[in-house]
Order: sequence, then structure tokens, then C-alpha cells
Amino acid sequence: MGLWFPVEGRPCPIPCVAYDKRAPRQGAGRVSGLLLLAALACNPIQSLRASTANPYNVTLAWNANPETDIATYELSYGTASGTHPNLVEAGSSTAVAVTGLLEGTTYYFVVTARDRAGLVSLPSAEISYFKAVTPPATLNVISQSGWALKYVDSQETNGYAATNAFDGNSATFWHTAFSTGAAPLPHEIQIDLGAVYAVGGFHYLPRQDNYLIGNIGQYEFYVSMDGSTWGSPAASGTFANDKTQKEVLFATVNARFVRLRSLTEPNGAQETSCAELNVLGTLVTPPFAVWAAALPQNAQGFSQDADHDGVSNGMEYAFGRDATSSSGINGVAQLPVVTVAGSGSLHHLTLTLSLPEPAPADIVYDIQAANGLTGSWTAIMEKSGTGPWTALGNSGATVVLSPNGSGRTSCAITDAQGYHFMRLAVTSSSAAAPVTSIPSTASALYATNSTATIPVTSNTNWTASSDQAWAVVSPTSGSGNGTVTVTCLANPAATSRTAVVTIGAQTCVLTQAAWPYAIWAAGLTQGAQGFAMDADHDGVSNGMEYALGGNAASSSGANGMAQLPVITTVGSGTSRNLSMTLNLPDPAPVDIVYDVQVANGLTGQWTDIMEKSGTGQWSTLGNSGATLSSSPAGSGRTTYTITDVHGYHFMRLAVKSL
Repeated sequence: MGLWFPVEGRPCPIPCVAYDKRAPRQGAGRVSGLLLLAALACNPIQSLRASTANPYNVTLAWNANPETDIATYELSYGTASGTHPNLVEAGSSTAVAVTGLLEGTTYYFVVTARDRAGLVSLPSAEISYFKAVTPPATLNVISQSGWALKYVDSQETNGYAATNAFDGNSATFWHTAFSTGAAPLPHEIQIDLGAVYAVGGFHYLPRQDNYLIGNIGQYEFYVSMDGSTWGSPAASGTFANDKTQKEVLFATVNARFVRLRSLTEPNGAQETSCAELNVLGTLVTPPFAVWAAALPQNAQGFSQDADHDGVSNGMEYAFGRDATSSSGINGVAQLPVVTVAGSGSLHHLTLTLSLPEPAPADIVYDIQAANGLTGSWTAIMEKSGTGPWTALGNSGATVVLSPNGSGRTSCAITDAQGYHFMRLAVTSSSAAAPVTSIPSTASALYATNSTATIPVTSNTNWTASSDQAWAVVSPTSGSGNGTVTVTCLANPAATSRTAVVTIGAQTCVLTQAAWPYAIWAAGLTQGAQGFAMDADHDGVSNGMEYALGGNAASSSGANGMAQLPVITTVGSGTSRNLSMTLNLPDPAPVDIVYDVQVANGLTGQWTDIMEKSGTGQWSTLGNSGATLSSSPAGSGRTTYTITDVHGYHFMRLAVKSL
């Protein structure tokens, strides 16, 4: 976009005219008939009408007035009948396009005429136009990893926190308070998505346990850029009272914050619950989200004019002004002024503009010159964001900078080639190139069913996939930063295996270890590698022999029969306690959990009193008070003695594979 300034030997800023367009002037005629318009002593204008050629604007047209002294036609409109605060000047044209209309909204239009004496007619009869909702585009489920709870009106803190509504786990859920009495409806939750997205819908998953209490009946869903200005609901309705996931779609709106309100509960309760809330949208890349954060939802385009002051949103942003206001200190942009020095073939143009200091980092300023308004424009000087002004090509253009207060700098750019016209063009610098970054490898996976997480750093939309059926990725698409979880089935093979996960254009290699039995039971037949089986028929299971560092395939030899635990008694009578001595390999297998358990009867309940996971340390469980001593046993082994302090009658070792 650009602003051009003709040169006639004097400054030529854009003119501004103030007037009351609704006040009837003496002699102004009243419009009669259908949408007729008349100026002073003018014949009626016929047939104001609305048409649309695309979903983004509406064109208003009317018949020309036969009078010859019409200076301009003025179209006024608003969202309430009889109120028309927005003005579009059509000049001598009998048609004008109106852009930036809010979807799902009815607008009301009237037209007036102004003659050269400044007299304005009464408004024509009013017509209305409904701006239909554009069907939403394909939307992604936005990753919850960057979300934060902004507000919740009520939550049960004993396991039912509001953050459960976006933890990625359908088994947990947010529930409003109930242990201290239920707060009355309505209830609501507000979430910060962590970035600006074009939001076009959401998924609501009710609680997935055996109850329906707290299911949302009537709902309202809001979006906001700042988390405080919510406006009207983006969607509202009533959910079915069941456990299925609900999907709601609406026209996309740029937003960083979302708000779900529960107005009714179909089971007669006052509580609200939610297992998962997912938002549908696509990431909005800078600089759009930076400078347009405060603009109305229907007027965030760089080329649009949110405050109808004749200066585009992008141009106002480039000048450090508020694109939503046409008045006040931060309203009307300080537009450039072009002056001429010298005369004839020796004249030179100077364009002076006042810019914020520092200038917006995402704007490129181009000073352009031409010898005719319909010819080609030549860029003679450029400034990119906070960088310096640079003369382009052989233009010889010069710049003089001087502070002019209030955090602004005056920039005077002078052409050296004698061009006849000069203008400023501003463009939004290219948004950051789409980048998605992930680690090239992930942590090694156990051979058993296991999961890996891959952190995703991105400023764009991405998809995720795996080249192996045993490695399942979730989610398969997202926007911006997030996390991809890879769920891997157990590896039945005697060798490790790899899967390549592709996210965006990047790859991450996952390596899953061989099944543990392949290490200690490589010589066994495939049918005898079970953890609870006994390959060498020595009465000790494969899993126990592996955990104790023995060879499950052999019942003899140095590494054959496992060194089984020895249980002894300490003390007597009521002071008698059991003690277990274990001789384990050091380090112990990383994929085995060792549990020392006690009971008062072989058919009763066994209680864990001490546990060791893989190569980790032994830890006392609960209030068992069990004690531990250890000493090296030679040959890469360590002896552990675990003693119970509660006088149980039986003691055992249980091992399981991670």
C-alpha cells in the first residue's frame, strides 16, 4: 500500500474535512419512495441496493442523481437500525464496496448526497444486509503443551483441578467443588493458549468414568485477544447428555484466550465437569498478531481501515499509532509531508515523516519516486524495522534524522534525481520462515510396552507420522510448540529395532531395546522365553533367574542355578522379625523391579515393605520401617539384607519386568 503526494511547489498533506453529515441543511430535500436520495434542489436518486461478489465484502449501488452540482455521495452504516456511525465517501461514484464486515451480523445502510455548497440531504430510506458466516477451513487440534489456566470460578482441589481439562489425559477431569458444597451455576474456565491462533472450533469431552454428574448442558464459548474483552459468544448451544466427544465449529477468529461457560447441567446438579477441552485452529505467525492484537476481530487486515479515518491499519501501525482510533494522541497517524526545493530541472523533493523510536521491527519502509502517477515507481531509500535508512541503487538519496520528542524521530529523505512524485510504501516484513525443530534422537526405549516423548519447537503447522506400525504417534498434527508422544508395542525380537518419526520436515530416530529375554535366554526356543516359565526346569522361573543374574537356560555351572534369597529370623517371641538376604548383580538389570513383601499367612494379603527399581536405590515403602544393609560380594555382585520390624510371619521376593 502507499500514500502519494503531488507536488505543486508547496507541502501537500492529505486534507481533512469535518462536518455533520446527518444535520438537515436549509433547502435539503426529503427522500421519498424506495431508497431515494436527494440533495438541495436535486431530483430523487433511485434504487440503493446491496450485492456481494465474494464472501469478504458487500457492494452498495444507487442510480446517479441528474443534478450537476453533486460533490460526493456518502454511505453510512451500522449494526443497529437507525444508527449509522461508519462513513464511506464514494465521491462521484454511484457504487462503493464495504469491507471488514463481521460475520453473522446484520448491517443497516443509508446514503446521502453533498453538493458543492456543502449542503447535505436527509438520509435515504434504510436497507439491511446480513453478513453470512464463512465456513471454517480445515483446522488442527492445537497442542495443549503451551496452555495455562487463566481463571476458573470453582474446582475441587482433591484430584479434580481445572488443569485436568487440558492435561491430555481423558481419565482425569476438572470438576467444580463438591466436598465443601456445590457452588451454583453458571461455571466457567478460561485458558491462555500461549500464542495467537485462528480459532475455529473446540472439542468438549465429558468425564469418562461411570457417572454423568457435571456434564455440560447449555454452553457458551468465547474467544479473546487480551483475556479480558470477550464480546459475544463465538458459539453457543446445548450438548447431549452422554460421554461422547462433542465438536463445535464456527467462523475462525484470531484469539489467544478461550472461555467455556456451563449454563445448565442436564442431571439436575449444580456442578460442572470436563475431561478434555481441545481447541481447533491454526497458528497465526508474526507480525500480524503483534500489531493487530487490539484491532476489532473483523478489521485486522493490514490493508483494512479499522477506524475509517482513511489510513490503513498497516500504515498506522508503521507510524506507531492505534489503528482502532481516529482521535486522541495515539489516533490519527502523523502522515508524511512532501516539499520541493529549487525549481525547474534543479528541483528536488523531500519527504519528511515522523516515526516511533525504535520503529516496529516487522515493518519495511520504502521511499519511492516516479515521474507520473501511472508509471513505475522506483525505490530510492529503505529502512527495515529498527535498522538504518539505506539509499538504494544509484539514487543518491540522502536522509537527515532529528529527534522530535515523545520517543519519535523526524526522518527527512531527499531525492537527488529530480523526480516529480514521491511516496511512502510500508510492507509487513516476511513472517518468520516456517520452522519446525525436534531432536534427532529420543531416549532409548525398554523392550516392553513403552512410550517416548518428542518436544516440538515450531512457528507453523506440522504433521507427525511414524514409519513403523509398532510405533504410534499422537497427535498426528499440531500448531506451534508442542509434544508428540510415541507409544511403542513390546519388542519380541532378540535384537533392538528402530523407528523414524517425521514431524514437519524433521526426523527423530527411536531405538527400542531387544526383549530382555534375548539377553539372558538367547539359546532358548521361542516357546520358552516367557517371564514366568522355567526353561531349565530347575524350579526357578526365567524372570527370577534373570533378576538374580543367573542363566535361565542352564541349571548348572557358575552362572546356572540362581543365587536364591535366604530368609532368617532375628530375635524371638514378640520381638521376632524376618530378614532376607539377596545376592544381586551390580549393577542390577535396568528393566527389573524388586519388591520385598511380607504377610501373616500364605493365603492372605502381601505387603510391600521395600523396593528397588532397576539400577536405582532401595527405598522403604509406606510405614514399614524396614531396614537395609549392603556389602560387596565379589564377582560383580552385592549382598543386600532387608529386615522387617513388624513381626510378620512370612517374607518373599517378587520381581517384575518394567
